[in-house]
Amino acid sequence: MSIQGLTIIGESINDSVPSTHELFEKNDIAGIVELAKSQADSGAKYIDVNIGLRPPSFMAEVVKKIQERVSIPLSIDTPDPAIAEAGLLAYNPEKAGNKKPILNSISMARLEMFDLYKKQPFMPILLSTETVDEAGNSKMNKTGEETYKTAKELVRIARERIPGVNNEDLILDPGIMPIGSDSEGNFKRLITAIKLIHQDSD
Repeated sequence: MSIQGLTIIGESINDSVPSTHELFEKNDIAGIVELAKSQADSGAKYIDVNIGLRPPSFMAEVVKKIQERVSIPLSIDTPDPAIAEAGLLAYNPEKAGNKKPILNSISMARLEMFDLYKKQPFMPILLSTETVDEAGNSKMNKTGEETYKTAKELVRIARERIPGVNNEDLILDPGIMPIGSDSEGNFKRLITAIKLIHQDSD
């Protein structure tokens, strides 16, 4: 499937998906690779890889095995710096048309993950749904204005930590959620944040 102007990321290789979780539990790497290949054949431009809380060495193995069969870039999806590092170091750009991987994701509470860029250049997903308070604790943004402010700060930090980075390599995630789960006005927050981000010429 191809939609003009939309980059499709295959999200099936995620530990939260019951069938994928079962493959992980069985250490069925061949099954995971086939899942990656199926998504690539269906038109995905990136393949997301989320192994849950398994060892970093497992992420490295999965990345290497997928790249033996799939020639599109990967999205290394984890909040754990050690797992992220293992995935990025295992990733071979030459097997993906010399394209950078995506790192999903960096938030205000995980700024140290920018340091991984020196080991393997990547395109960061900047998660602006949350920020940190004065004590350094994570807290959710409640309004579109807060979400936009966090997005702008993350872009500023990204430019500082990754000299020469351009906007095309920065992916902003304002936190899309199903409308049916909009119990706290998240849809309004999202629309307001997207509007403010779109209007920002920077």
